[in-house]
Amino acid sequence: MKKYKIKIINRLLTLNDIEGVDVDISEDKKSLSIRYKSQRSLDFYFKWIDKNHFVGYFEDENGKYSHAVLSLWKPMDAINFSAAYLLMIQLRAKRSDPR
Repeated sequence: MKKYKIKIINRLLTLNDIEGVDVDISEDKKSLSIRYKSQRSLDFYFKWIDKNHFVGYFEDENGKYSHAVLSLWKPMDAINFSAAYLLMIQLRAKRSDPR
């Protein structure tokens, strides 16, 4: 297994330290899911492709995936994603829909 793949996974696993976030990795380490406790959440599914990077998709409440929205090629990409993910959680609107 590629050394940087394990580093990317380990960086994403740090999201488990955020209250309400759950990171699940497949046994073969070819995919992982990141879910947040809220119904309108920031759920992502990552799949290892081309034997060289992870591709990320939004996952809806029915388990359906969007088109690919991001790629993680290096461990630093995973750190940047993790920081952005934390910011999105911290900045989430906590009020009801104004419409």
